[in-house]
Amino acid sequence: MQGRALERSGRGGTHAISRHTTYYKLRDAMTKPGCPICRLVSDAVARYLETFLYENVNDPGMRADLRRSNGFCPEHAELLREHGDPLGHAIIYGDLVDHVLELLESLLRVCGSGSVRLPATGTVASVVDDLLPGRRCPACLVAREAEQRYIEVLIAELGSMSDIGPSSDPGRGTGVGSSVGLGSSARLGSAAFELGPDLERTLASSDGLCLTHLVQALKASRYGAAATRLLQASIAKLEELKAQLAEIRRKHDYRFSGEPWGPEKDAWARAAALWSGHPAQKGHTP
Repeated sequence: MQGRALERSGRGGTHAISRHTTYYKLRDAMTKPGCPICRLVSDAVARYLETFLYENVNDPGMRADLRRSNGFCPEHAELLREHGDPLGHAIIYGDLVDHVLELLESLLRVCGSGSVRLPATGTVASVVDDLLPGRRCPACLVAREAEQRYIEVLIAELGSMSDIGPSSDPGRGTGVGSSVGLGSSARLGSAAFELGPDLERTLASSDGLCLTHLVQALKASRYGAAATRLLQASIAKLEELKAQLAEIRRKHDYRFSGEPWGPEKDAWARAAALWSGHPAQKGHTP
């Protein structure tokens, strides 16, 4: 998709922001459950693995990279296996089995000799370490690059907004933040975001970032205007979640157990996802 330049007015005057595929993917991911960065990273890894298996499995350069990495990390090896394709796996693991055999045979030649070095290959310990799968997993590299790309777009977009915050008009705005049971900080943060421009509004209505990606985004923001907006949105979401978790506890009291469930029903799972992130993103990164 070709980028589109939009004019935004800020303190420093009018400036152009190029909106492109990455931006629209980020905005779309915010309309779906869970951390949008986790979802986008998972999608990027899935596309990479599918392309690798069905188009690049015979590419000498990519197979050499995979050999140096001793395959994919356990998490991404399992994701690849779920694609099936016996022939593709036979090609990949034929190379990798040969590689592991070479390492094991080189270790066998020195075991019991008292030597700590192998000719031309380094120390025994380093060769043993090379047996670990996915030490430089190429799918993890794809995941890291996708994380960086989407977080950079998020920070650039939020940082480019004209100042919007609780101080501008704390009495305006309704929505999630004004729900009964939320604290004043959540109400103010949500009001600011509900009235904010495109991506801010979408972020405010999303499940927000998991804690891992929130930390990465805050560091990338250098704690400026974008960080303020992220923190306001996150506080509002956590206040809402806190109220919903309390409601779950209340409805487990026998006195209220007959009341129907509302949006708090899956709050426990959303809370866990803040710590775990998207399931496909567990495990090793380079």
